[in-house]
Amino acid sequence: MPQLVAEDIAGWSRDRLESAYGERLDRVRSIRDGAGGSLVNVKGAEADEVRNLMADTNMLGARIDEVKSLAGADAMLEAAERRAHDLRSRGQDVKPFPIDSGPGDDAAGVGADGQPSDIGGRFLASDAWQSFRAEGTKGIASSVPLASLWKGYRGVGEPGAALFDSADFPSQADWRPGPVETLYQPNNIAPLMPQGTTGAATVRYPKETVTSRGAATVAEGGTKPEAELSFTAVDEPIRKIAVLLPLTDESLEDEAFLRSYINARLGLFVRMEEDRQLLDGNGGATPPQIIGLLRRSGINTATSYSLAGANPDQALIDGVFKAAMRVRESFLAPDSFVLRAATWEIMRLAKDANRQYLLGPPAEQGEVRLWGLRGVLNENMPAVAAANKPVLVGAFGTAAMVIRRSGIELAVSDSHSTFFAENKVMLRAEERLGMAVFRPQGFSTVTSAA
Repeated sequence: MPQLVAEDIAGWSRDRLESAYGERLDRVRSIRDGAGGSLVNVKGAEADEVRNLMADTNMLGARIDEVKSLAGADAMLEAAERRAHDLRSRGQDVKPFPIDSGPGDDAAGVGADGQPSDIGGRFLASDAWQSFRAEGTKGIASSVPLASLWKGYRGVGEPGAALFDSADFPSQADWRPGPVETLYQPNNIAPLMPQGTTGAATVRYPKETVTSRGAATVAEGGTKPEAELSFTAVDEPIRKIAVLLPLTDESLEDEAFLRSYINARLGLFVRMEEDRQLLDGNGGATPPQIIGLLRRSGINTATSYSLAGANPDQALIDGVFKAAMRVRESFLAPDSFVLRAATWEIMRLAKDANRQYLLGPPAEQGEVRLWGLRGVLNENMPAVAAANKPVLVGAFGTAAMVIRRSGIELAVSDSHSTFFAENKVMLRAEERLGMAVFRPQGFSTVTSAA
């Protein structure tokens, strides 16, 4: 099949894009099977064909992601138009939505309720802070919406519910004059999955088990076969993630600094722990944790490659393709793979016998993408080592959901240790959430074997 160029697919529908994507994956699988089950053995014209097919799948995958994002924007626009029509029919003025200034602007964003849109501004305007500052009242907790923690978050029930406005992952804050802050892993796991809400301490959902599909040909007068279905209740506990942030009286006097510091640190630390548990939480009771995707029973762990074998870098690339096929065999479409930056480095620098980069010349690829799947770099993933699972491939958008019981709750007090004597206060932030993995078969790992 001829190699594609971006202009060819710009006007294609989502169905046509996905069909072309599947055709190219099928062709790669056929070449791999004909080469003894590994692309490492492919040579000559077929090696060039595989390289071209990989470039096509990456281009198609990026365009499919873009089309999905634009479909969400269409839904938001339609909802906004309906809202405007309803307001006009009641004789009310149609006001524009408030514009969020974003993390790079000095001006504070304002939410639809007239309150600050960022978590720091929400805290400074909250009863917890105002009561503490005016009267010294301690222990008052104030809740803030999730939109103040994640730019562009849309909650359940809103247009494009449980998605983020941008297909990009939340970015690091702009540099500002002042202390050089320590940089941390950005939040990029929770946004891969849809977001739900609950008011309970445990989320329960029924899981179907098909013992027998039953359907078969039947002779005239014969007994019809019966399908056998059963349902099992699955419970997902809601866990609490909390952090304490000590502050001095001097910093409390500078509300501009306090607001930016809360935004830059408090939300980040909560999101970092959230991502770690979503990936690799041990589900333990002391302290209680979420059961992470890497530790879930039922996910596919059959794909492995040998670190001591020939061309382990190429075998690792093969492993991602095989893991994606295991997900597709469960009738789900994988959308992303997660790995460390060092693991991606091994793949990206892999070369063939002619010293050509397997994933294309360095100047041709700017994003992390393989076999058409979007790559997500997260340092919470295991390193490449014997018995580790350094790559997780999954249908994140359809096989699992992050379920939140509350937004971020904030409280402030000087009743901690010797803080009263030292003119310090402690700011507390906490949230409650869990994760439902409806279809564990929608995830597959790549294991590094010795």
